[in-house]
Amino acid sequence: MHGEAEIKIHGEFFKVRAEIDSLDNISAHADYQEILNWLGNFRDAPRKTFLTHGEPEAASSFQLKIEDKLGWNVEIPEYKQTVEL
Repeated sequence: MHGEAEIKIHGEFFKVRAEIDSLDNISAHADYQEILNWLGNFRDAPRKTFLTHGEPEAASSFQLKIEDKLGWNVEIPEYKQTVEL
């Protein structure tokens, strides 16, 4: 967010090679329906959506809701999983 060229994650430095955006108007405590409503306003669906928050059971439930309502490709990544975008 502050223009850093590198960030430290788990003791290792990584070059920042991503576009960074901030969503200041979204509550960290929004319920799934609020989030679904917000996601439903996207003009185009993302190629893939990564769901990285919540307990496994809740995340799986939310994954199904996003897939059913929006038809998006949603993945819950495994710990330390890497994905080439």
